[in-house]
Amino acid sequence: MLSGRSARCDARWLPVLDRLGYADVAGYLAERHLVQHRTVNAIAAEVGMSHHAVVLALRRHGLALAAHAAKRHAASERAARVAVRHGFGSITAYLTDRRAAGWTWRAIAEESGQPPSWLRRQGRNAQAFPAGGDVLTHAGRA
Repeated sequence: MLSGRSARCDARWLPVLDRLGYADVAGYLAERHLVQHRTVNAIAAEVGMSHHAVVLALRRHGLALAAHAAKRHAASERAARVAVRHGFGSITAYLTDRRAAGWTWRAIAEESGQPPSWLRRQGRNAQAFPAGGDVLTHAGRA
């Protein structure tokens, strides 16, 4: 339970959260930001407070600020859809399999329907590919 200044800060939130069906600030922020992947700006607009007030409340309650929450979640969902469509449990497994079989980024892009640049980023993020992959020209094409 928060006390002193922290409790006073949370008191500003309670009437709004009550209308939204939440009993406390920590529960609301966890649900909206961490579970539903809503941005700080979206939360601020919903509760009628500033971006800064939301960031402070996240910190006050020990909740991690997820930068670009909505976009990162959408990218993760997109990667999962591509992997499942081709019979893999993750984008890393899919890309590792195709690259190990000698596929170029362009060939994987054609199969997956995703841009080669996006696929390469997924591969770099996972750091899952053996040395000696595609050599990029200065134009960015394999």
